[in-house]
Amino acid sequence: MRTFTQHFLRIASPIASAIALALLPKCPMCLAAYLMMATGISISVAAAVSLRAFLVVLCVSSLVLLGRRHIRNLRVGA
Repeated sequence: MRTFTQHFLRIASPIASAIALALLPKCPMCLAAYLMMATGISISVAAAVSLRAFLVVLCVSSLVLLGRRHIRNLRVGA
């Protein structure tokens, strides 16, 4: 039997990835500005472009892996 924490994490992880992807700024300058306001760390636009690409790949790959796990569990009947 699953604990409440395991059940919560199983439901919350795809939702968190989707929200992060939806709220990710499209403009690298905006990402750099948000990072500056939140942490006080300033980065160049080139670094912001790379950071944004990394975050997009991270969110999409997380959603794909979670989707694969969900489909596999549907097939197995778990």
